[in-house]
Amino acid sequence: MSFKTWFVKRSPLPEMWREHMAEYYAPKNFNIWAPRKTFPFRLYMIKYNQLNIMGYAG
Repeated sequence: MSFKTWFVKRSPLPEMWREHMAEYYAPKNFNIWAPRKTFPFRLYMIKYNQLNIMGYAG
């Protein structure tokens, strides 16, 4: 028995990898550019929250 088969039989990691990462459903209409469209807004909100924490934002 090789180390790989021994490890797969005894460890939950390969099954977790398969279930959560390898066979994860990806939508057919996935758009790689979508997260970049909201970047300016997210940057603004981060900066606003930083100023709000320091007491400068209204």
